[in-house]
Order: sequence, then C-alpha cells, then structure tokens
Amino acid sequence: MVGAISEYTQAIQVINQMPSAVRSRLRGNRQGAVYNLAITYYHRGLTRYNSGDKPGAINDLQ
Repeated sequence: MVGAISEYTQAIQVINQMPSAVRSRLRGNRQGAVYNLAITYYHRGLTRYNSGDKPGAINDLQ
C-alpha cells in the first residue's frame, strides 16, 4: 500500500507541474485537470484509509 500512496503522490506532483494547457487536454477541457486531480486524490485517500491512515485519508478526500 505504501508503494501505491507514493505513486499517487507522484501523479499529483506531475499533474500540478504540467502547464495548464497540457492539463486541460488530459480530458479534453479545462475541467479535465480538476477531474484528474480529484480522482487521484480520491484513490490516494481510499488507499490511505485501507492502510489505516485515517487522518491522511480524510485530508485527501476533503
């Protein structure tokens, strides 16, 4: 599970470092970047919850 959390964290960093024009093409519109970040935070939050890190999960899911 720790490896998955690390991968999600890297994905969040990569998405945040992309220029906004590139991020928006990920799903074809401006909301695409928000969608991709939300899904990544959601999955990292679920992974943290399943590994027992409830405060970390709450933080990601908020």
